[in-house]
Amino acid sequence: MGPRPPKGGGDAVTAMADPIPSHHLALSIRRLLLLFLPLALAIYGMMQIHYWLYVDAERSKLAESQQLGAELSRKVVANNLNYMVSEIRFLAEHIQQRTHAGHLSPLEKQEITLFLGNFSRHRTWFDQVRYLDLDGNEIIRINQNKGNPQAVAETALQNKSDRYYFTKLASLPPGQVYISPLDLNIEGDQIELPVKPTIRVGVRVLNAQGDKVGFLLANYLGEQLIGDFERAASQIANHMMLINSQGYWLISPDEGQNWGFMLDHSKRFSDSYPEEWAKIQVSSTGQFESLNGLFSYITVHPYHAPARHPDVQLTTEAETLYWKVVSFAPNPLLNAPRQQFLSNTGLIYLFSLFLAFLGSCIITRARQRNDAAQLESLYERSFRRVLENIQLAAVIINPRGEISFCNDYFLKLTDYQREELMGKDWVNLLPNDEHRSGRYTNFLEALRNRQLAEQTESTLSTKQGQPLLLAWNNTYTFDADDEIANVTLLGRDVTEQRGIENQLIKLSQAVEQSPNTVMITNPRGQIEYVNPKFSRLTGYEPEEVLGQRPSLLKSGHTDPEEYQALWQQISQGKTWTGTLQNRKKNGDIYWEKTSISPIYDNQAKIRHFLSLKEDITDLILLEQEVQRQNEESHKNRELAAVGQMANMVAHDLRNPLSSIKMALQILSRAPLQPATDEIKELIGISQEQIRYMEGIISDLLSYSRPAKPKPEWLTLEKLMETTVIGLQKQIQEQGVDVKEYYQKGLPTLLGDPVQLRQVFSNLIINAIQAVEAQPDPKLAISVTLLMTDSNPKIRVTLTDNGSGIDPCLSSKVFEPYFTSKAKGTGLGLAIVKQRVDLHRGSIVLCGMEGGGTQATLILPVNPETSN
Repeated sequence: MGPRPPKGGGDAVTAMADPIPSHHLALSIRRLLLLFLPLALAIYGMMQIHYWLYVDAERSKLAESQQLGAELSRKVVANNLNYMVSEIRFLAEHIQQRTHAGHLSPLEKQEITLFLGNFSRHRTWFDQVRYLDLDGNEIIRINQNKGNPQAVAETALQNKSDRYYFTKLASLPPGQVYISPLDLNIEGDQIELPVKPTIRVGVRVLNAQGDKVGFLLANYLGEQLIGDFERAASQIANHMMLINSQGYWLISPDEGQNWGFMLDHSKRFSDSYPEEWAKIQVSSTGQFESLNGLFSYITVHPYHAPARHPDVQLTTEAETLYWKVVSFAPNPLLNAPRQQFLSNTGLIYLFSLFLAFLGSCIITRARQRNDAAQLESLYERSFRRVLENIQLAAVIINPRGEISFCNDYFLKLTDYQREELMGKDWVNLLPNDEHRSGRYTNFLEALRNRQLAEQTESTLSTKQGQPLLLAWNNTYTFDADDEIANVTLLGRDVTEQRGIENQLIKLSQAVEQSPNTVMITNPRGQIEYVNPKFSRLTGYEPEEVLGQRPSLLKSGHTDPEEYQALWQQISQGKTWTGTLQNRKKNGDIYWEKTSISPIYDNQAKIRHFLSLKEDITDLILLEQEVQRQNEESHKNRELAAVGQMANMVAHDLRNPLSSIKMALQILSRAPLQPATDEIKELIGISQEQIRYMEGIISDLLSYSRPAKPKPEWLTLEKLMETTVIGLQKQIQEQGVDVKEYYQKGLPTLLGDPVQLRQVFSNLIINAIQAVEAQPDPKLAISVTLLMTDSNPKIRVTLTDNGSGIDPCLSSKVFEPYFTSKAKGTGLGLAIVKQRVDLHRGSIVLCGMEGGGTQATLILPVNPETSN
């Protein structure tokens, strides 16, 4: 409680009083000053003390956060380097177990390549992993390739003997690890663009007998270390810099200043801040203030970090290298606490001075009780003028709940005239529902019991009945007998503010509870918000994706051109809608119907992108299932028709054909009368046609009643060679030149040898028939290994130089009964497709440029684990 205007005040506009003698006024002012000035000085002193304590605390907090961020960054570097050493040693030990001689055998090379590829797939922070021989020649190199590791072809492998890191690595004794300085990656004697910060870590490789056989060298992506470094110092990230021992920026708020020791701009911190750099160099850690601002720094020795690995060998240069973590707080940031103090507490101290002034006035009035009659009107007018001039609603209520004063600001808010409110009950301004609920009765009870809260909010009704929400500061005024004289209410209109807050709360709740995924990114595509539905759908928690790009959800099944068109459209301020196929955290694929729209600021500049996504996976899967069932139903109807026809043909034709065949055989062997050449020719033609008809019947039965595969592990190379040998008679009759190629180290394949041999036999026979009219008939057979994400596969290609296939027919050749030949039922390729489907493979038939046809068959090594 504090002193307030005396009770019994009338209308501040009409109240009049007799002139007060000047000596009384002077006495009142002197008494007032004697009370107010010490209070004002005390408040001013408290404000000064509060000011310096606040500024000092804020600056100390800033300094502590800078030092803490630097220390965390140093620990992050140590942990990353320890991890690199552990990983390279792990690789070396596993490769040593697979190496038994000085030179890698093809099988050993293949196993190591697969091992390093799988390692790179799960260790995406290694950009390249190399296996080099003792002369610096790359034997194996695995490129990360943006999360899809690939082994570099032998023709693209390089010699690294002239690189500094190979020289250092080659000089190490066995078992010790080499770590290079942090610099930019170089490919083909040129800095790779965009720039790629790299640390190289290597170790010598021994074979199982302990002999030197080569080196293992991995390129660790510096972006990983730098990203961890920046996240560790996130509280000072906007002002944090990382500088090497030569004074060049490795990290700065302006990316154009980085890597000056390798790029053409040659910018460095030591040139921009020479005096500060001189101070920073002389000690390992410290903090000082210069004309430019506050500098906090700590020294990081990145190549001394792997303390847990005492056998790590450091180069002479690495032992002298160090980094300086510098946090620069410019003068505007240093001065921010001063401005914040004035902004946050200035009104409070001003109001305190106002309260001190009012209190001094009341005390002066009490001390001059004999002069109260003359001074009361003057003081009241003065007080009410103050209330009239402040930009707050001011209302004085007596203990009966009647309005005894209100200022113009309050009248303007409520649209009432002064005479409409003076002497009226305060209840008249409260909404009816509040009046009926008894809240006004509670207000009067709290007022009379001196329990009225210092700060309250209440809803009033304007003259037109519109609700008006005000936040009040309530202050009691007491008379000489310590009874409540009145209550002064100073209010601020918060109607619009609370309305906006409520609207934001509703909007926030709608987004949080939305059944669809909501994502907000900045213009650079970095995620700034995801709603709970996103986490439930993808399995990613918000902290895992904030700052990341939506590309972490890519499944790899959407064309890059579609993403490029998406970004181009939304960057132009347009809304993009479409369907995306993405991947969850657990690897599951799902589909989303997506709408992405730009969000503008008040300058019509794009500040964010809003993405609304609806999970339509169930709908897509339902459509696919319906389509599959329709296809299966169609296929079953075809098979039923074929089965009926095959049974009919077998029943009606097989017995007569057998009789005719037996009769022809008897005639051809009859000794009674020698057959003429013409008769022998007719008998031969008849037997050939019978064999042709038997083949048709066999195809019909084979297609209509496909046997379930009886899989066994087999060598595809031997199966193909056996098939070719079985068709050697037809190959020689047609004079076909058959070339075969089998990739070395092919794995065994789980399949039915009888069905697969039938597939290869049908394809080879088709190729032989296709080149009959060619002067130089040729057939090329190739069997190679195809690596995929889920399961290795074997690719078989048969290429002939025949007349080729019509592109319009490439999708129809596998349909039952479709044929472009004069003879045949059109079931040969249909049987091929049927057998391939049973092995969960795929086959494509297409024409070649310049003539000829190529059949490409892909079979999973293990169909039981193939997706």
